[in-house]
Amino acid sequence: MSLHEALRELRPQEPEKGAQAKPGLDRLAAEAAMRLYVNGVGNLVEGKYAEASADLESASRLDPGEAAVWRAYGEAQLRSGMVRNACAAYQRAAGVGDAGTLGSLTLARAAVESGDHGAAARWVWPLLADERERGDAGAMHAADVVAAQAMWGLGYMKAGVELNERGLNLPDRFGQPTSFRDELLEVYRRRGDLWRATGEAAIGLGDFGGAERAFTQAARFPTPDPGAALPRRILALMMQGRSAEAARAIVADAGRSDRRLEDRHLVLTGFVARDSDERVGQALREALEAEWRGRAGTATPTERGAWARAIA
Repeated sequence: MSLHEALRELRPQEPEKGAQAKPGLDRLAAEAAMRLYVNGVGNLVEGKYAEASADLESASRLDPGEAAVWRAYGEAQLRSGMVRNACAAYQRAAGVGDAGTLGSLTLARAAVESGDHGAAARWVWPLLADERERGDAGAMHAADVVAAQAMWGLGYMKAGVELNERGLNLPDRFGQPTSFRDELLEVYRRRGDLWRATGEAAIGLGDFGGAERAFTQAARFPTPDPGAALPRRILALMMQGRSAEAARAIVADAGRSDRRLEDRHLVLTGFVARDSDERVGQALREALEAEWRGRAGTATPTERGAWARAIA
């Protein structure tokens, strides 16, 4: 199911508009709440999150019906690392008005982490609407990545691939202004893993060309397991009948100055040579031999053995 179809199917129902009036405040309480809110937002902007939290929590007690107070308190808690408290504050903001973009993102991410993908989709859905170009550019990339996780959890694999590809379509340096620096940096930090997840979903859809492109992207970025993308990329290439490219990819990976010839290279060379015609197998051996000649002088006995097995 395409992204457009999935969004249409998952569109949240409009809440019923009631005659729910905001509780009235006496003048002194309203003025005190406003002072605390202004002070709290000022501290939040200056990065004084503990002071901001104290002011905004007090303001929320005086004026619990004001969504802006809850949103600001939620952000102060989030920036302090108190994610659970932040989610509670954003829930209160949504209950009396609107959780805001950061609140919706935070609640969606928390829902994904808890496995409630339906709730995650509901929170992030407004950020994916047609008006997205009017939103903060950094927030939109973060929203796409969170929404992709929700879509995959709900079984909308193609829509998730589209969202992750869109969210990861990032320049090396983000030049647009954004108020969502932390959320955007998280996307940048996870690019390798997120591209790999995109490739795995594409393989499940039988889109081996899309999978190969995603795994190629994954290999560009640091991950806790830097070699994990290569076997998947080789599989995607071989499923397309592109065995020569698969062989070149193995040699290129083995030839990187920061990489030793590892077990996965041995397994992959055997896989490609076995499932390719004789010319590809011979070209693979010759390429490995050429790479080995450049390393032979400094190789350890263990490395010599590994290269000999790969070439054989």
